[in-house]
Amino acid sequence: EREWSRLAKEPEPLRFLYVGSVNARKGSDFVIEFWQKAEMWKIPWTILLIKTTTQLEAEASRHVQQGLQTGEFTLLARGDTGFVLRQNFAVGQAANGSGRRWLPGNLFLDTRHVSDMDLARISHRAHCLLFPSRAEGFGLTALEAVATGLPIVATNYSGHLDFLDQETAYL
Repeated sequence: EREWSRLAKEPEPLRFLYVGSVNARKGSDFVIEFWQKAEMWKIPWTILLIKTTTQLEAEASRHVQQGLQTGEFTLLARGDTGFVLRQNFAVGQAANGSGRRWLPGNLFLDTRHVSDMDLARISHRAHCLLFPSRAEGFGLTALEAVATGLPIVATNYSGHLDFLDQETAYL
């Protein structure tokens, strides 16, 4: 009987991590677009954490403000140095016909300032780093992931190719 109860437990979620600014040069738009188009929100045992800076660019900030009003985003935490949002996903009209019906998603945006040690803990809990940069001078985040053995999915372009190759990343 104990064996069955152990098997009935939900699996640990597969955690994808993106660390960097929310802008096109860093490729955050590609990560978000992939997550939506691949309908990753339908896979309950996956999580995408976008760990970004405390200051969002104007376009991203407007999108967040609008999303908080429409239900696309849910504010999970707010602090002196930022906030955590969950992106929700539209699945059709609400039962009363008043608009979209939203389901809780598995994409999280964290803008809180964290120490280097806390960021290392976040990275340690991840299963894969997503590094979709379109133009990178060096790529310190990717180098840190290589040093810890964290698997990386990265673009096959830019400065991080000085240390990323088919042996150290999925390009």
